[in-house]
Amino acid sequence: MKAVTLIRLENDNEKMVLKGVPDPDVFWVELYDLQDGSLLEKSDEEREWEGAIKLLESYRWTTYDTDYVEPSFTQMIIEARNRKIHPQHRMLSLYKRLLQGEDIVKSKAAREFRIGDEQIGRDIRKLRTFFASSDQTVDYDAADQVYRLSSLEGEALSKAEILAVMLILYAARGLNKEEVKSIEEKLLPFLSKEEQRQVRRFLHSYHFHYKPIATDESLTYIRTVYDAILRKRILSFHYEKHGTSEHREVIPYSLSFHNGLFYLLAKKKDAPYSEPVPWRFDRIKDLEVTPQRFRLEEPHIEVGGQVNRSFQMFSGPPQTVKLKVAEGILEYLYRAFPLFHQPSSSREGWVNVEVEVNGYDGIMFWILQQAEHVEVLAPLELRQRVSEKIAKMYELYAKSQPLA
Repeated sequence: MKAVTLIRLENDNEKMVLKGVPDPDVFWVELYDLQDGSLLEKSDEEREWEGAIKLLESYRWTTYDTDYVEPSFTQMIIEARNRKIHPQHRMLSLYKRLLQGEDIVKSKAAREFRIGDEQIGRDIRKLRTFFASSDQTVDYDAADQVYRLSSLEGEALSKAEILAVMLILYAARGLNKEEVKSIEEKLLPFLSKEEQRQVRRFLHSYHFHYKPIATDESLTYIRTVYDAILRKRILSFHYEKHGTSEHREVIPYSLSFHNGLFYLLAKKKDAPYSEPVPWRFDRIKDLEVTPQRFRLEEPHIEVGGQVNRSFQMFSGPPQTVKLKVAEGILEYLYRAFPLFHQPSSSREGWVNVEVEVNGYDGIMFWILQQAEHVEVLAPLELRQRVSEKIAKMYELYAKSQPLA
């Protein structure tokens, strides 16, 4: 049966519509952008009129101007608008909004709760006394003409912090779409209902166009590996690489993330002392925690330092590489290699630096990407390997003919 518009409301930015389908009754809310008419949000469905009213109240529909009411629902809408709100419910609502970092506009709150501005003022004074006991204050911002709770640092995640976390997750592309959305929904309850809708709208395009690098359930692997590390248990899995699959039993040390992929940092169970190497999650199959326990007898390994030396997660013995670098790419050098030192001042636009890395394979990739802006000074072995690679590249381009 065709949906019927029961009530249409507007404010400066949005249009809110309560729709319904009679017999059996189904109600839901649709929120539209007032400027371009695009659908911003559609609520869950309610089967009872009381549920529909609670749904409207969650959107604070009394702060909107009524544009249209379906005639057969006029009296029901009037009764819903005039419904008396218990003072305790009003106080709890204001308390929750302040705690979630929401600004309280006195006139809008008075209109929503259908009381005078003076009563809202008295409510705010009571809340000030309550919050003062926990060293928090409800301040009035004269410039914005709003009340807000101060001294919230460290008490809850702010909107900016939640946005930062979500933007990093969407940019990293390391989790599948369902995992990212699940984290978003767990972070949003730190915000008010109105701010939740705002953040969902802000992140909608990121979620719609999200293309994860790995589609496996990375969070499941993270939980399994972390549990094995805490319980000191050997991990068993099949590792797929270059078309082959080999069984491995390893001692897990830690986890890492790089360039859209999660890694297990571990070493083979029976290998002599060595630093752990990275194993890509997307190549690990049949991961299991075995009953076998392990004991770390070798010196403590600083996993964080090892990760800083592992450009593109390449492994190998620790090395110190000396480079001559154009000043203009120092920023890119630091992004790739956190452990770099600048022992000399710049000369004619060039800087001599020292970089700590694991093996040569990773840094070779970076050096070749920088073309004529980097020169290897030491060790001689790496300088020779770069020279040979450049010679092979030149031979490739000098002999081959471009495709038509």
